[in-house]
Amino acid sequence: MRRWALLAVALASAGAAQQPLVAVRESDPAAAGPLAHEAFRAAFGRQGEAQVSRDGRTYDFAPVTAIALGGGRVALVSTGALRDAGHPEEGLNAIHYLARTGGRLSVTGRWFGLGAGGSHGRSLTQWGVTRALSRWPVLYSEGGGTWQGCTVTIAVLTELHASGPIDVAQIPVGYSNGGMIEGPKADDVEGAIVAAVPDRSFTVRYNGTMDFTETYRRSGDAYRLVGRRESRMPGC
Repeated sequence: MRRWALLAVALASAGAAQQPLVAVRESDPAAAGPLAHEAFRAAFGRQGEAQVSRDGRTYDFAPVTAIALGGGRVALVSTGALRDAGHPEEGLNAIHYLARTGGRLSVTGRWFGLGAGGSHGRSLTQWGVTRALSRWPVLYSEGGGTWQGCTVTIAVLTELHASGPIDVAQIPVGYSNGGMIEGPKADDVEGAIVAAVPDRSFTVRYNGTMDFTETYRRSGDAYRLVGRRESRMPGC
């Protein structure tokens, strides 16, 4: 099953081809970049990986990316893998805000538990950043898992406000039951955000054995599906 997504904004002219904005990539500490590693060292006091205990559980954190917020400020995104996790247990994402003063980064805020989670102790497995959905930078993260041959992928949109990050939307972007149903009756569906009116709405296009679109509209600090209580996307 394809494990990436494209974020795009609809072009102004009717009928014009949509252009991709962000390819969602794998979470890989080796590809996090120098700024992310510098910010991770400032946030966790260690280079490369750090162990953190929360609520009696131990997580192994590693950097994912550092997102520029302007004015010398950055948002560090890290993932924490839960040790000795059971199948349904999620890992833990962390977002730290840091500011550069005197040539060094220092932490100005920290938040745990935002973004997408996964199974077997994993947190987000795919990520991307876009400025097409909001006045704020938006972290796009994917997670999910497989249960008895059924695989689901969920995306979370996290706005990086000046005062701190906020999860504003959770949308299904992947489904496959090919591990439990063989042959042409199996379903395999993928979704991606293909159009947006910043701070107001966005549209998700689904393709595969099902082909449809769904629109989410902003209400306060969250987006809600328009016209339905639940997505048409199947689940496990």
